[in-house]
Amino acid sequence: MALPLMPLLKAKQLVGSMLSLSWDDLHVEFLSICCHHLNHLIAKGFHPQAKLYFDTPFFKFVAVFLGVGVIAVVMIWD
Repeated sequence: MALPLMPLLKAKQLVGSMLSLSWDDLHVEFLSICCHHLNHLIAKGFHPQAKLYFDTPFFKFVAVFLGVGVIAVVMIWD
């Protein structure tokens, strides 16, 4: 006697959706903790001791752009 496949497929979709949502929650938590720590350093007045080549608005923009891009790809891929 063959088992109906429909409930099995729905269960796989449900598990996949739950896993995807939990990964999204994990990414949001990671980002919020990172932002909290960066704001903490900025509020304490952290500054590099010497002028850095990469400490320009262009490199800051590239870093943020690549970071957001990587996280977007990971979240979409998941």
